[in-house]
Amino acid sequence: MGRVAGLTSEEARERLLAAAAEVFVERGYAGTATGEIARRAGLSTGAIYSRYASKAELLADAIKAHMPAELARLISDGALGVPVPDVVQHLGEELPHRPRQISAMLVEGAAAARRDPRVAEVFSAELTAHLGTVESLVTTAQQEGSVDPSLPSGALARFLLSVALGTLLTNMMDLAPVDDADWSTVISRFITAASPAD
Repeated sequence: MGRVAGLTSEEARERLLAAAAEVFVERGYAGTATGEIARRAGLSTGAIYSRYASKAELLADAIKAHMPAELARLISDGALGVPVPDVVQHLGEELPHRPRQISAMLVEGAAAARRDPRVAEVFSAELTAHLGTVESLVTTAQQEGSVDPSLPSGALARFLLSVALGTLLTNMMDLAPVDDADWSTVISRFITAASPAD
């Protein structure tokens, strides 16, 4: 693809992140050259290095851009008065239907983090931020009385994030799909179990 002129800064960033996601998934972190990302985006390598100090930072931003946006929306929905269990039910029901590219980006990020300290740093920071968001959601639910306040919020948040990440990873595998109604039933049962005892 030739270079694309006349793009706004945000349009250029979006093109870079879309191209980065494609190349990282296809070639892995180690096998990805920033020049190839720039070529696919129709931009110069300078467009990458004017935004990112390293390939690790580009990978982290690509992961953030291609992760589901539901976590951020959860807090805003909660602020709008949507009951937290309803929000969690909806999020859980959507997990098996997330695009495979999101799962592939997570796998690539985790694999790269084992070999590259800078990737490990940015990947850990991203997961820590997500964990904080989930814990905030749990705390809100405990305060509103829909989650048992005796449950440790940090441990419950880690469990929920682990389920979400694990589901994204299993989406990549050639496992027989779980019936949507069965999946919804399991999520509902878990929410009920985490509710305060009558």
